[in-house]
Amino acid sequence: MKKLHFSVIATACALAISACSSDGKGSSPNVFPQSNNPLNASTADKKAEEAKKLEEAKKLEEAKKLEEVKKLEEAKKLEEAKKLEEAKKLEEAKKLEEAKKLEEAKKLEEAKKLEEAKKLEEAKKLEEAKKLEEAKKLEEAKKLEEAKKLEEAKKLEEAKKLEEAKKLEEAKKLEEAKKLEEAKKLEEAKKLEENKELARIKMNTEEINKGFESSGTFLREGTINKDNTNTIGDSTRQDFEKNFSYVSGKLFSYENGMLVNYDLPKDNIELNEITIDGHKFVLYSPNEIVEYKKTYRTNFEVKTLKGENDQKVGMVGSLPQSTFKTEFSQLRYGYITKDGKSSLFVQGHLTPEKEAIQSPYIHTYYGIQNDRNDIGQELKPMPDSDVFQYSGFAFYGKDNEYNQLDSKAIADFSNKEVYIKLSEGENTKFRLFGKIKGNSFDGNKDDTQVKGAFFGSAAQDIGGTFYKTDGDMKDYHGVFGSTKLGCNRRGVCKPANEEVIKSIKE
Repeated sequence: MKKLHFSVIATACALAISACSSDGKGSSPNVFPQSNNPLNASTADKKAEEAKKLEEAKKLEEAKKLEEVKKLEEAKKLEEAKKLEEAKKLEEAKKLEEAKKLEEAKKLEEAKKLEEAKKLEEAKKLEEAKKLEEAKKLEEAKKLEEAKKLEEAKKLEEAKKLEEAKKLEEAKKLEEAKKLEEAKKLEEAKKLEENKELARIKMNTEEINKGFESSGTFLREGTINKDNTNTIGDSTRQDFEKNFSYVSGKLFSYENGMLVNYDLPKDNIELNEITIDGHKFVLYSPNEIVEYKKTYRTNFEVKTLKGENDQKVGMVGSLPQSTFKTEFSQLRYGYITKDGKSSLFVQGHLTPEKEAIQSPYIHTYYGIQNDRNDIGQELKPMPDSDVFQYSGFAFYGKDNEYNQLDSKAIADFSNKEVYIKLSEGENTKFRLFGKIKGNSFDGNKDDTQVKGAFFGSAAQDIGGTFYKTDGDMKDYHGVFGSTKLGCNRRGVCKPANEEVIKSIKE
């Protein structure tokens, strides 16, 4: 191959040199001298023609050689290309072979790897199986452990429950014991409270039962016309000496659930005034009574007591219907509220029990200058027979709130009993009952304690206090005043009929 390459190169060089020598400029000088002889010219042309032909032939030869060289070169190139192709094919074959070998090697490697992977997989599976087995054993051990723990926990829970049940039982017993103790304490407290309440009620009952004792009498001396005329300055006069009564009754208040009694002023003869906590209250003024007597009334009335700024401070009852009537002539009752404290009162000149005495107050001549004012009004003693009807008003309430009621009563002097009905319209609020003892009475009906007395001549007026000890109206209390009905101006009264007696009793 190398030898052929050098031959081709040598041939190409020879052809190049030949071409250079045939060039006009580079060729050797013509050895034949040119002549202007036509023959010579023809020969010369001929020669030139021949030379040209030779030149052309030479060129053709060179061209042919070049063509051959070219062909050889092409053949060489083809040969080389063929060899290159073959070499390429061989190379490719080699590569294919190598690729095949590589593929086979790769396959072998892959097979090896697959085998190894298979072995690894199998080993892995064996490992996993081993692990699963171990895990299974661990799981079973764990389950056994958990079962054991659950069993222990169950036992602990049961023990705990038993302990809790025991504690609950003990706590229950303690709670029951505590409840029993508390119930016992509550019961004791309740009993103490009940006893305390009973003691309070008892004390209030005792307080309501106080009062109405006679304040006593005093001796008054003077002179009066023998013929009892109203003439002033008559020379025919006689001396007198009589016992007069002081104002008696009851004054109390309700403070913090307790009834509290207060003493009425001693040696007091003024019926129309009352002193409470050192403050004097005028119940009816002289001018008011004088004006009141000028008009005849068919009904009894109560008066609203006014204080500063014309504000209501209480109520009081009552006055006779006219000048010559004897109703309510010796009794005043009502309540007064001052500085947040309410005081209830009943006061007057008590009916004497056995012998007549005089009252310094005589309504008929009050405000008129007359000897009768000196001698006052005679108070006849208590009746000992017949049943009489009374009518008037009452005031009741608690905690400084008091309301007015109608009061109806009968006094059975034969059986020494008093029945009183206090009503608001047709609604009966309280029914009171008392036994007469001397000129006073007391008793209990429907858990209502009553204490009162008779005032005026021959028990003309009845007044008293009451206190509710139990029930819906527990602690309500009040005062009442009523006067005898069916009486003439001389104080002679008709007994009550059976219908009236029945209506009040029942």
